[in-house]
Amino acid sequence: MKFTPVHYLRVACHFWPWERAFWLGLFHDSIEDGWATCRGLQRLFGARFAADVQSLTRMHEDTYATYIKWIKFTPETVQRVKRADLAENYVRAPASLRKRYAKAMAMLA
Repeated sequence: MKFTPVHYLRVACHFWPWERAFWLGLFHDSIEDGWATCRGLQRLFGARFAADVQSLTRMHEDTYATYIKWIKFTPETVQRVKRADLAENYVRAPASLRKRYAKAMAMLA
């Protein structure tokens, strides 16, 4: 179980604290990283918030390309958070992964 608070904060800081996207950014990888569950988020923040975080979660059986294509069909706020996540990942990624993030950003533009 990895917990990377700096990354979560960097994604959230793309938005104002009063925006829903800010709070989604704070929790965007929480299910994927294993430190939160959809049920736990639902209890704390409601069903819609938990569903949006679940939308940002890449399931292990999905390829990365399939996951990015699917994000295009999620609510605009979810897409904005994913674009912020990709931008943060791109800046800190090794050269071998930058092409992948650039392609994903182009797909969500």
